[in-house]
Amino acid sequence: MLFFSALKKYTHHVRWAKWLLGGVLAFVLIICLAIFTLPYSLPYLLAKQDIQLHFEQPRWQLSGFSAARAVAYYQEQHIEIEQLQLSWNWLTPSLELVSAYKLSGLINPDSFSEQDSPQPDNTPELTPYLSLLPKNLHIEHIDLSISNLGVLTGQLNLTANHSQKLWQPDQLDANLSIEQLQGDWLESIDPLYQPERITLRTQSLANSNENSAIQVLAVELHSEGTAQARLNGTLTLDTSGEQWRGQLEQGELQLSLPNWHFNEFQAQHITARIEQASLVAQQDTLAQLQLHVPIQASIKQLQHPELHPQDWQLEGLISGTLDELSAHMQLNGSHGIKFTSQTTWHQQQLNASLELASLNLQRNNPLAKTLTAWPKNYQISQGRYHTKLDFHYANQRATGQLLASADNISAAYAGHKIKGLTLKLSAESSLEHAADWASWNATLNNTGLSFVMDSYQHDSTLLEQLAGGLILQAEVNEKDMHLWLRQPATITSQKNRLINDLSSKSFSTKLQRFDIQGAHSTLSQLTLNARLDAELNSLKSNALKPQNWMLDANLTGTLEQFKANAQLHSEHGFKLDNQLQGNLDKFNLHSQLQEINFAEHNPIQKTLRDWPELLDLQRGKTSYQLKLNYRSNAPLTATFSSTAEHLNGIYNSSELTDVNVELNAKLNGDKLSVQLPVFSIKQINPGVPLSNININSASFNANFNDPASGTLAWQSIFAQLLNGNLYADQHSIQLNQDSPVLIDIQGLELQQLMKVYPTDGLAGNGTIDGQIPLIVNLNGVRIDKGKLEARNPGTLRFRSAELQSMAKNNPALDLLNQALDDFHFQVLKSDLNFDKDGKLILHIRLEGSNPQFENGRPIHFNFNLEQNLYALLASIQLNNHVSDLIIKRIRQRAEKK
Repeated sequence: MLFFSALKKYTHHVRWAKWLLGGVLAFVLIICLAIFTLPYSLPYLLAKQDIQLHFEQPRWQLSGFSAARAVAYYQEQHIEIEQLQLSWNWLTPSLELVSAYKLSGLINPDSFSEQDSPQPDNTPELTPYLSLLPKNLHIEHIDLSISNLGVLTGQLNLTANHSQKLWQPDQLDANLSIEQLQGDWLESIDPLYQPERITLRTQSLANSNENSAIQVLAVELHSEGTAQARLNGTLTLDTSGEQWRGQLEQGELQLSLPNWHFNEFQAQHITARIEQASLVAQQDTLAQLQLHVPIQASIKQLQHPELHPQDWQLEGLISGTLDELSAHMQLNGSHGIKFTSQTTWHQQQLNASLELASLNLQRNNPLAKTLTAWPKNYQISQGRYHTKLDFHYANQRATGQLLASADNISAAYAGHKIKGLTLKLSAESSLEHAADWASWNATLNNTGLSFVMDSYQHDSTLLEQLAGGLILQAEVNEKDMHLWLRQPATITSQKNRLINDLSSKSFSTKLQRFDIQGAHSTLSQLTLNARLDAELNSLKSNALKPQNWMLDANLTGTLEQFKANAQLHSEHGFKLDNQLQGNLDKFNLHSQLQEINFAEHNPIQKTLRDWPELLDLQRGKTSYQLKLNYRSNAPLTATFSSTAEHLNGIYNSSELTDVNVELNAKLNGDKLSVQLPVFSIKQINPGVPLSNININSASFNANFNDPASGTLAWQSIFAQLLNGNLYADQHSIQLNQDSPVLIDIQGLELQQLMKVYPTDGLAGNGTIDGQIPLIVNLNGVRIDKGKLEARNPGTLRFRSAELQSMAKNNPALDLLNQALDDFHFQVLKSDLNFDKDGKLILHIRLEGSNPQFENGRPIHFNFNLEQNLYALLASIQLNNHVSDLIIKRIRQRAEKK
């Protein structure tokens, strides 16, 4: 019984062992079957995914697989692997080795991306799948054509560490190159700078701590071609902590760009270098990336239409983390310009400062050597300037402050001279915007400009002790802008010579109001509103008498169509109203002098030095107006009209009665034409009265730049003298040359002359006709060979007690005395000459007789009479009843002579 019991127990264990052995054999059989059928089943399964896989000479082993050649096709792509070998470890399990002699083929990455399904937002943890990656990867030759990139060649050796995070190899050696570059990305690079080949080399360096999870790589990235770039450095990957940490040390970046150009910038050569740079980063905290990047760059002969060619050097340092980053840069030009900038990024706030270093301009002006727009021959002999801009940005709000100054500047340019200029500019601004910039608002606060200057001189202008300042305020948003003065702006000056001989003791201008606002998208439609006051103290010139002048001006409208009103008035009552309308390209000016009543005052006489000193008007009115049209593409045109009505007064020693003048002038470019439709004087009495003077249809035409060479013409000139007439027919003269004018004389009465110029014992009658040829030029009037002749016989009687007394002892005088006692002339003729100095010469011929002398025998007289006409007229006036003012002027003139 014991035996059977033991046998039964043994039989039960044997049956379990057979089943276990059978299961193991079946599992082994299945594995073997899978291994031996894999070369056939795997291609079948891949074919379901449109991937065709073929093996040549496949050879399966328990711990690996090899094939002389493996080829995979997918759409129009293919990969070919020569001498493929795989080995694995059943116990781990893991893929120990993948090696190949050569990897070649054609890959189009875009076809994979088109087939990819949308990726979820959360990236899966890849570490559990690292065991599926080979521990060792070795490819001796790579020759892959990658669409839109180029041909990838080289070799690759990789030893993985499955216990670490993804992409943390124990050993990585690669030497890869990309040639025959192609693709859209290449077209975005200027053909001149497109790389010909890109090379990447990595090599694992020895690690002193073999047990640490630290990988040290020597990395070199090299782009070859006309433009070259090279990146060298030591990359350390540390996975000893919870997160991997990468650190680039001794980083060096070299960039070389010959014949560089971008838009209008050009340079012979650009080189950039980063040495001893370091970057430290952790896997999931990129914001904590630590940077230490010193930068050096050199630009050879950089030029631009607005820049003179020169070399530039850039030096700087970028350091910190992406959360707390700082950058310091300095840009130096070979001509002396120096820019420095300091930028920090901390707690989502950006702070920046840009500074143009203060320069002493006594020996060198870097701005003139840098900026092509700087005026040529603008020489600064002394001074310095300084500019600084501070900027802050956080939470969609930016603020900035600009400070600029120029101290003790003395400069000269084309006749302009500035001495001792000190200029200061300060501006505060802020900006707020929506996240998408759909709306924004900017303000300009306390923007002030102030200056003082010892003197400013240009040609004949000299302004001394100048000072001024203004403070602006502005608001701008995505649609509108508004700019205005916070307080009145002023400019003052002392001891001024304004233009040529025009000068004043001082002047001050005050911009009381300035306001401009509207939509900035249409600048021409911005509305303007401004008011300006100005005062000139003791303004004077050779043409103006000293007095104070004031200007009040207002401007309204838009840049496209504005209107300005300005009133200029003097302390003596001269008032000029001006209206300006248009824009900067075309405008109309209407200027009108307020009517002057000479019975009340004469502001013109108190204003103009050129007002004839001997002209004194007691009655009458005058006014004028000017209309000017300016067009930027057309000649300047202007019309001027003036009237003088019923003027009465005294000119020199001549009385003026009822003078009426109407004058109209037109200017078209440089062509000046003047019309004188009305010119009449009821009477002027320089001693011998001229009356009813009338110039009919007079005109003047000249070049505006040379009026002295103009032409003066008239229809007729008429006047009455001694009950006779003076007449000049239609004629024209050239002012810059001697021009003859013939005056016809008709019906002058001798008895009327003797009334005007009475002489004791002299009487007579007769009518005189003649012709007076005037020679007129800018220097005056002269008469050469004028002719006077009695129209009919007349009489002359000269009975002088003085002549009778002298004739008692002089037979010749006695004969003359008897003949002139009652002389009846048949012929009275005279030649007449007159020069501009007033010398009058008469060559007189008398033929006639005295009926009571020697039975009326014929007597001929020939004699010369020479007299200063001005003195003669003065003596006539003194003998007549004239005003005390005329008598005073005659005596003053005589005393001067």
